[in-house]
Amino acid sequence: MRLLMFHCKEFWYTVGRPGLRNRECPEGEEKIYHNCAVIFIHVEPGDIERESRVIRKAINNVTWYARKTGVETIVLHSFAHLSEEKADPEVGEKLLNIIFEKLKRKINSVELTPFGCFLEFRMHVFATPISRVFKAL
Repeated sequence: MRLLMFHCKEFWYTVGRPGLRNRECPEGEEKIYHNCAVIFIHVEPGDIERESRVIRKAINNVTWYARKTGVETIVLHSFAHLSEEKADPEVGEKLLNIIFEKLKRKINSVELTPFGCFLEFRMHVFATPISRVFKAL
């Protein structure tokens, strides 16, 4: 699993068309967040074999990042472009949902972008050393 974490002054997106077959997307749905952490998550094929370890490390990294940046909102986004190898969509969605549910118990505001949908998005990232962090788990 790979995480690319951004501390954003603003993150806006609108949902476009489905990116996966047989996937319904809330096309046109629009969301905007301020002073948030946007976490791009890439699930790799081997992550399912080490599921509990990867999930624990992802949660620890995201909660650490939220504390360091002082954000109140975390936005999780499946982003299958941080490595050449990626897990099957079903595996990616499963792990992402587990991370989402566990984070909701630790952080007041956790959001999840629609899985398998193309998004148009805009990010205004702060200009600080911690505003961009990459982790390979």
